[in-house]
Amino acid sequence: MSGSYAFMGHEAIGSHVEERLAKIGWTRVEDVADAEVAFTYFISTSLLEDAYFDDGGLVKNAVPGTVLVDLSPSTPSFAREISAVATVNDLVFVEAPLAVLDPFGQVEFRCFVACEEPDRADDVLALLDAIAVSVEQRDAVGAAQLARATNTIRMAANIVGAVESDALVRSVREVASAETEIDDEFAGGFPIELLLAEVVAAMTTADDVDLILPQLEAAMHLLELMVVIGGADMNPKALSLLYREEAASAAHGLDWTRAEGLYAEHDHGYDHDAYDYGDGIGFPGGFGGYSAN
Repeated sequence: MSGSYAFMGHEAIGSHVEERLAKIGWTRVEDVADAEVAFTYFISTSLLEDAYFDDGGLVKNAVPGTVLVDLSPSTPSFAREISAVATVNDLVFVEAPLAVLDPFGQVEFRCFVACEEPDRADDVLALLDAIAVSVEQRDAVGAAQLARATNTIRMAANIVGAVESDALVRSVREVASAETEIDDEFAGGFPIELLLAEVVAAMTTADDVDLILPQLEAAMHLLELMVVIGGADMNPKALSLLYREEAASAAHGLDWTRAEGLYAEHDHGYDHDAYDYGDGIGFPGGFGGYSAN
């Protein structure tokens, strides 16, 4: 099977999709009107909304019958909204958020899938199988984003546990062994800005039902802080730098002065795009008084 597809969004994911789909004979095209399938991956709600609903967006410009596959971290309610608008416009929406398997290691994904037209979702399963290591189907639109959010919550807890364990090991040198520490290879892999997008989407999902998740919020603050001080493109292992001396951060290009004045009272209002620090990265609220130094 071969065909043509378009991709809109963050090019870190676009490159991954292009590499994997080329292996099964699919060609990337620039114009969505020339594509059988259009993939999207955006790191903020506002960017995702623009991609679908603006005058130049997919809903108005895709040919009727085009399959729209959203790989972004979003919320169940927003997935249902896109699906409803797509159906009215004779388009097929497939909710297929990606979830990174190992944020510290090689970039491989798990994918959760839902569609109001299961038969049409079957048409793209071979593509998703090429993009992700595992593909798990859900019965209703919104359920795939919920599954991704629960996966994110568990992953975030593991990440915070790993960097805090590393901090303790580094602090108790007389009995610690170097083998238990996180290494200092912070380039490559899954970037912090994409992990933050996953976490913020999970926080927004919780906020939609008035649920406060302190552990996830703590992880979000760490990721936000890394982006502010210059670590957006670094591997999540770099979170360990937040627990070290400032000189260690500076040696890896991070600048703590960028975070001055950013510690404000946090009100648990998780607007995905409340704050913008560039490249479409929206952060909710303040930093909750957290400071590593």
